[in-house]
Amino acid sequence: MADQVAQPTEASNTTLQIVSFNCKSIKSCSATVRDLIRQNDFVLIQEHWLFEGQLNLIGEIDANVNYAAKGVDKYDPLPPIYLPRGYGGVAIIWKMNLDSIIKTLDDGRERIQCVEVLGKDNNNLILISIYLPSTGSRDHYEEFKDTIDQLNEIVLKYQDTHYIIIGGDLNEDLGNIDRINKRKDYLEKFVKETGLKYDNEGKTFVKVNGEECSELDYFLHKLGKIKPTHKQVLNSVMNNTSDHHPIKMKILYGISNDADCKNLTKDCTNRAVKWDKVDIDLYVAITNEQSDSILNMPLETLEQATSVLEQVHGFLNDAAATCASNKPRYNAKPKLNVWSPDIKLALDEMRKYYAQWVKQGKIKDPENNIYQQRLRTKKEFRRQVRIENAKVKDTEKQRIMETRTKDTKLFHQLVKSNRKNRGNAIMDLHVGDICMSGEQNVMEGFKQHFRNLATPEESTVLENRQYHQQVEYEIGLITEMVKDKNIPPATLE
Repeated sequence: MADQVAQPTEASNTTLQIVSFNCKSIKSCSATVRDLIRQNDFVLIQEHWLFEGQLNLIGEIDANVNYAAKGVDKYDPLPPIYLPRGYGGVAIIWKMNLDSIIKTLDDGRERIQCVEVLGKDNNNLILISIYLPSTGSRDHYEEFKDTIDQLNEIVLKYQDTHYIIIGGDLNEDLGNIDRINKRKDYLEKFVKETGLKYDNEGKTFVKVNGEECSELDYFLHKLGKIKPTHKQVLNSVMNNTSDHHPIKMKILYGISNDADCKNLTKDCTNRAVKWDKVDIDLYVAITNEQSDSILNMPLETLEQATSVLEQVHGFLNDAAATCASNKPRYNAKPKLNVWSPDIKLALDEMRKYYAQWVKQGKIKDPENNIYQQRLRTKKEFRRQVRIENAKVKDTEKQRIMETRTKDTKLFHQLVKSNRKNRGNAIMDLHVGDICMSGEQNVMEGFKQHFRNLATPEESTVLENRQYHQQVEYEIGLITEMVKDKNIPPATLE
């Protein structure tokens, strides 16, 4: 491929950031996926657990993303009324400003999703999200081989004309030399025959007790002279609820000149003309001046008519833009969330001195009495707002402390409030008698907590010791009463 695909110069390249993530239900992991796509260009998803009729939920993760996805029922759709618990599925999500350089491909079945990224000088890139079968089903080996065979066909189809990056959950640990099986042998044979490269950079799968045990997620790539960064295991994502860590890589890649995403900004779009705000007299004058030259143009051929229409469209558009109001949008300040009689008095006084200060000509003289009163009343108003906000917070905390544990209404109110505030980061975590602070320490604290939960132990703390002693006494009495009697063992009959 290095001989057939030209290598773009490094100066003209753009850094593409690519993440692969087995999310184990995109519904429960939507916050993690949202953060990943906002910080990167592409996110390759495995196990989104959505069926074909539910794939639109991927687009609701963020308003500025687009996607290509397949559900497990892609080629055998299930009716909506008979949908079981979600499983499987693959997707590729990208930022919407890259739409013009993305082409969705139909290669592969329900475990493979491909897109083409258009590059400079026709040096295009194939991105593939793949989810290889686990060992949970009876026919897992045959499914495993069939999926790899599909992948092999795709690589052979594009390897001479495209760069290739395959990201996903391979369900085999290529770095564990002690684990030998026919699935792994078949995968390694495919990697070797196709010349794909990969990195072993750390464990990506986490057991129930919080222990990282296997490296199942990989990037397999064939990039010619392009040198990608080493795979990075993102094992410190705070809100990750999956048992897989996301992985990340970067490449320097020349994006197509025809669709340079750097030029795709909001400022390039034309705003709709508000005709009730247009200066009609000026608009009529401009169009009349331009129309005189149009009337004398020939209209004998199709090309001439097309040219005239284009010019008419152009000057009408320019005239509307010139006559339309260019007044910037007014960004209103946020309204107060609290109110009290003290705030009202402070606001009235602040407005009174502000009006006097404006009447004087907005003189900013520290010796000026009106200017001093304006600053004083403004400070007092803000102080009253802070006091009322603090009272509201204290009242809310007290209500939470006094509410019963099973109050579901309050629980959902708190969840909704937390979502609005986007407060998804925990800064301090108490594990036993130890308070852990900082991102790394909080992650270690969670691991320690769930490791303790998964470790069986006998409880030495009894809530009702008197009741326990009574039970032990009764057990002793029963044992004494039956020790000399021939009691047959209990059976089901």
